[in-house]
Parts: sequence; structure tokens; C-alpha cells
Amino acid sequence: MNTFAWTKLTVDEIKDLESKIINTYKSNIKKIKSIKATNRNFENTILAINRMDYNEHDKCYYDDILNAVHLRGNVDNNDSIRSAAQTVEQSVSSQLVSLTLDRELYNAVREYIDGNFKIEKVGNEDKTVRLLCKEELYMIENTELALSRMGFTLPDKEFQVFKAKLEKLTNISHNFRINIAEWDDFILCNKDDLDGCTDRYI
Repeated sequence: MNTFAWTKLTVDEIKDLESKIINTYKSNIKKIKSIKATNRNFENTILAINRMDYNEHDKCYYDDILNAVHLRGNVDNNDSIRSAAQTVEQSVSSQLVSLTLDRELYNAVREYIDGNFKIEKVGNEDKTVRLLCKEELYMIENTELALSRMGFTLPDKEFQVFKAKLEKLTNISHNFRINIAEWDDFILCNKDDLDGCTDRYI
């Protein structure tokens, strides 16, 4: 998608984004999970997990597009556009919780860290393995931390409770943002009541 093309998306195009975003995630997750432990490396595991929203065919990161949809759902002056954007964002966000809170993704990271990461970190004797740079090591550390915060280190029963609560919280948060965005009211006051406010704010 070209820069700023999202500003011209129609209602139907916004609705079509839902399947594109979800299918992109599903395809990338399936690819990550299919790799054998012995074949895991930084690019096909850690980097891949951090760019599950990237669509090779469309050459774009769909999280960026989803952020744009969120913006239009909040500020677009067309009611139909706002409604479509809000519906798509809520549906996608809810589905992504289920898709990304997948223990097999966490297992993939553990397979890499417990395996080939050790070689990529220090190298091998014949120097055929590319050593990881400090930025890549930082991404690995952050990915581990992020997955821990997503509940993957919890026992399975507690993890399922966490997942259900996160799905519920995602929907509550989305509805709250919609209520704020759609709030259309006013407060009656006189000039003295606004003492201290700048003219620009008023």
C-alpha cells in the first residue's frame, strides 16, 4: 500500500482489510510453526515472530495499516467510514489475541534459544555461522520478555484464564475508545469559568 493510500480507503476496502490482516498472520504463524528445531535461526524464528504482520505480496506491514484504520475510526468525518473502521479494528484485535497467544509460537522461540541461538551467539569452529549483532541480541531479549508478559510462562490452566481475560479486556478497551471518539456533547460555561485556559484551547 502506497504512503497515505489509507486516507482514501473506501468502506468496502476497509472491510476487506480484515481478511487480509488475519490471513497474513495465519500464513506467517503457520510458517514459523512448521520449521524443525534443528533448522531454527534468528531470521526464521525471532525476526519472523516480530514481523508476523508483514505481507510479502503486498509489501506492507499490516499493523501499520491497522493503526491507520484505528485513526480513521476515531477522526474520520464520514459516519460510514468510522463505523466500518471501528468494526474491523475490534474484530481483528479480538482475533489476533487468539492467534498470537499460541503456545507453539513460544515453543518455537524456546527451541531456537535452547538450540541454534547458542551457536549464532558465539559462532562455530569453521566460522560458517553468521554471528548475531548487538541489535539482534537485543531483539531476542525483548522477544523473550514480551512473551513472558503475554503469559506464556504460566501453567496451562492459568494461561487459559489469562488469555480469556485479555480477550475480554481487548473488547472492553475497544468499546471504551469508541465511546470517547463518538462522544458528542458540550459543557455550558462563561468566560470566568475558563480562567487560565488559553484562547487557543477555548
